[in-house]
Amino acid sequence: MTTDRGGQPNPGPPISRPRAVMLIAGDDNERDALAEICRQTWDPAPRVETAKNAAEAHEALSNGPMDLIILDSGISPTEQKQILGYLSALESAPLTLFLTAEGAEDVAIEALRLGAHDYLTKTDFNGPSLRRALRRAATHYASNQHRRTLAQLQRSQAEMDHFVRALSHDMSANFMLLESSLGRLQKSPKVKTMPSLAQDFSHVHACLDQSKRFLDDLVALSKTGAVHMEASRVPLSPLVEQVLFEQRELLEERNTTATLDIRNTAVWCNENRVKQVFTNLLRNAALHGTPPEGGRIRIWACSDKDRRFVRIRIEDNGPGIPAAYRDEIFLPGRRAPNTTSDGTGMGLAIVRRVIQHYGGDITIDADFHTGTAFEFTLPRASRQHARTTQNKDSRA
Repeated sequence: MTTDRGGQPNPGPPISRPRAVMLIAGDDNERDALAEICRQTWDPAPRVETAKNAAEAHEALSNGPMDLIILDSGISPTEQKQILGYLSALESAPLTLFLTAEGAEDVAIEALRLGAHDYLTKTDFNGPSLRRALRRAATHYASNQHRRTLAQLQRSQAEMDHFVRALSHDMSANFMLLESSLGRLQKSPKVKTMPSLAQDFSHVHACLDQSKRFLDDLVALSKTGAVHMEASRVPLSPLVEQVLFEQRELLEERNTTATLDIRNTAVWCNENRVKQVFTNLLRNAALHGTPPEGGRIRIWACSDKDRRFVRIRIEDNGPGIPAAYRDEIFLPGRRAPNTTSDGTGMGLAIVRRVIQHYGGDITIDADFHTGTAFEFTLPRASRQHARTTQNKDSRA
């Protein structure tokens, strides 16, 4: 949808009755006669503008949008091309009817090729014929708009695919260089005598692996329009320990300790998506849900009553989230009031969407008063799921 010069929506040419019509004809008497027929054809009568050449047509069009253009074949072929080319280039082009003499259909066909939506002969120019031509032109217009939109989408997709492929190539090359450099550094004799440095290298490797997974998601999104969501059996304890390791620097920077109480628990989800959930919730707790000193985060899990789902909680000892915002913060771009840390407001929206994709849900515990407690559910990995995963591994 476009807007006119007054800022009002201009949804495109109406099918039944135009609000504004422009007549482009070289002969003064012919313009007056055509204008009168247009006024008599629709009730209430449309606003009618007239022009005798391309320059006057351009000037009239600059005064406001037109719904219907009637272009007389008496205008020179050069000016016809100028006018039709100009109209076709508009984002929301008006309907265009070409008016030709009897027996000059070849001229009308050329006008259609240049962008006109339909044509009428001068002998047929009357109210009923004009209304029928307008309906046909509107149908042609809609078809053209659909083709133009589809072509634009195809071009955009091709450009995005090319961009992602180029980005993937360049980033993969950089990752290879980083891995090679890290490998050489790790082999240095000094590293063996400095355990803390070796741990730092392991942390960098973990973050590098996570960056590769992000790149894989981007490539998958470009190729298929979706990221990988295929489910498998995912043990939670090692996955969350990996997330805690990757977010070690943030936790240290925030003077926050995190404890994990998840034993022998597995869910049936996509491993990368589950990791995305825990990473976002852990970072959210560290950045927004802990005090400057003595921050504490607790992560624990248990099965629900019928053992179909795993119930997981992430608790912090921060200021909490006001009741009025506990649902709103799951919307894209929304953030709790008085939030000072950087962020886009997308983390919790991503978390909820992933959880709901696998049939779970996420809420904020209203009865938890010593901070914030996010509680969510994910499907529990059953023995049948375990056998399914083993069969897939054996086929691979």
